[in-house]
Amino acid sequence: MFDSFIPAQADGRSLPLIPRGRNLAVMISDPKPDADRAKEVKVKIPVSYHVRLHSMKVLTGKPISDTVTEALQEYFSAHPMRSPDGEF
Repeated sequence: MFDSFIPAQADGRSLPLIPRGRNLAVMISDPKPDADRAKEVKVKIPVSYHVRLHSMKVLTGKPISDTVTEALQEYFSAHPMRSPDGEF
């Protein structure tokens, strides 16, 4: 039964398993009413980005998280999400 499944990550450590060979397109549902609440996200970035963000923090006095939030807001307003058929 599980021979037609592959791990979700290449290292084989993550679950759940996903079916092999199926179209796995995902539609994002409408945001919940509390979509503006803060959610902590841990990411890895190049050291050069971290140095630049830290420099901005020192020069502006704004926390790195505020700077990243502003940058993401600008990016997402300039690049609205579209589905493959052009709707959303």
